[in-house]
Amino acid sequence: MSKKLILVLVLATLLSFAQNVLADEVLPSVISYTLNGLEQNATFNPSDTVGVEITINTNEPVKFTRIKVKNSDGAEVKFFTSTSSFVSTVTKTWDGKNAAGEIVPDGVYTLEVNIKDAADNSRSNLVLTPYTITLDISAMFSDEENNEEESETLSNGGGSSSSSSSSTTVVTSAKIKAEIIVSYIAYAGIPLAFQGKITRGGQQLYNGKYFWNFGDGDFREVKTINIDKFSHTYFYPGEYSVLFEYYPNTFAEVPDAFDKITIKVLEPSVIISAVGDASDFFVELTNQTSYVADISEWILASTDKTFTLPRHTTLASKQKMMLSPQLTNFSISDKSTLRLLTPQGELVFAYTGLPTPKVPLGKTAVRQPTPISSGSPSLPLINSFDSISENLPAAVSDSGIFESETQNSSSTSLVFILFLALVGVSALAVYFIRRKGVVFGSDLSTPTGQDFEILDE
Repeated sequence: MSKKLILVLVLATLLSFAQNVLADEVLPSVISYTLNGLEQNATFNPSDTVGVEITINTNEPVKFTRIKVKNSDGAEVKFFTSTSSFVSTVTKTWDGKNAAGEIVPDGVYTLEVNIKDAADNSRSNLVLTPYTITLDISAMFSDEENNEEESETLSNGGGSSSSSSSSTTVVTSAKIKAEIIVSYIAYAGIPLAFQGKITRGGQQLYNGKYFWNFGDGDFREVKTINIDKFSHTYFYPGEYSVLFEYYPNTFAEVPDAFDKITIKVLEPSVIISAVGDASDFFVELTNQTSYVADISEWILASTDKTFTLPRHTTLASKQKMMLSPQLTNFSISDKSTLRLLTPQGELVFAYTGLPTPKVPLGKTAVRQPTPISSGSPSLPLINSFDSISENLPAAVSDSGIFESETQNSSSTSLVFILFLALVGVSALAVYFIRRKGVVFGSDLSTPTGQDFEILDE
C-alpha cells in the first residue's frame, strides 16, 4: 500500500470523526411532558386509581437512565429506568408507592430525569417544571374510618345482644390537609403565582385563618379564605422555604394543618439570541438555564408593536424557539427597539446584536466608556438595563456634547500647565541674572556692590 493511499485513508477517517463530533454538539433535553395526558398538575388517590401516567418527550432519541419522583423536601421516593433502547418518548405510571411498595404520605411530588443520547452526551438531574403530582390519601383514610364506624354501629345497634354491655362507637373526624399550589421554579424579579388550599375528607374549607411565610423575610396573613391566586416576588436567586399554615379561627395559636415546600429562584436567563433580516425577520429566543422555563404570556415589544406568547408556553433547557414574522408582525425596522418583557411589563432582555452582560433584574448596569478609533464613528455601548441612556433625549445622546466638554476640559488644563511653565522659566532667568550681577537699566561696567553711594548725615 502506497504512502499516498495511507494518507488519504487517515484524512478520511479524521474527517468522518470531525463530522460526527460536530453532529453531536446538541445536548439531549426534555422538550415537554404530560401527566395523565395533559400539560397540567395531577392529583390522585392510590385507593381509587391505578396511579398517574407520566409521559416525557425529548429533542432526540435517548436512554432514560433514571426518572425520579421526589417529595417536597427533595428526597427521592421512587425511580424508574428505561435503558433498553434509544427513544424520544417514554411513558411510566407511578402508583403512589415508594421503592419498598408502601404508599407515601400525601403531599406534592416533582419529577427529575437523567438522560443520555447515542453519542454518550448525558444530562443529569433535569427538573421537570411546572407540573407536579399531588398525592391525596386523606379521603381514603376518611372512607376507611367511615366504613369501620358504620359496620360497628350496625353490629351494636341492631337486634338483641347476649352481652349485658354494648360497645360505644367512637366517631373520628377526617384529617385536615393544607396544600400549596405553585411552580417550584421561579425567576428573580418576576411575580410568582401562589394558591393555598385546605380540605377535610376531600371537601374544601373556607373559614379560618391562613398564614404564609415566603422564606425571604416577607409574610402574608389572611383571616378569611382567599381561594384566588395571589403573587409574590423574589428579588434574588436562591432556594426559599415556603410555609403555609391553617388555623381554625382567628384566636387559635396552634395550626391544625400546614404545608412546607422549597422554591428555587433563578436569574431570568431567557434572551433574544438572534433575529432575521429584512426578507425574513424571525425572532429567536433561547433558554440559558438548566431548567424548563415557563414563559407563558411573556411579551415581545418594540416601539409600536407587541406580541404576547400564549399560555402554557415552555422552553426546554438550552433550547431555542424561532418565532415567524407572520405571527409576530415584526419587521427589520423593529430590530433596534426589540425587547422581551414579563407579563407584568418588567424588562428581561433588550436586543442589541451585541453580547450583553448579565445583570440581575431590577438592578442598573453601569455605563462603560466606549473607545473611539480614528477614522470611524464611535459606537455607544448599549445595555438593556442602562437607565442613564433611557433618561437622556436622543438628540443629546447622539450629539457631540460630551466629547466637546472633554476637549474643552483638556484645552483648559493645557493652558494652565503652559502658564505655570512660563512663570517658572521667568523666575529662573531673574535668579541667574542677579547671580551674575546684571541689573536691567544700570551701567553694565559697574561692578556688583558699587552702584550704591553711602551718604553722610
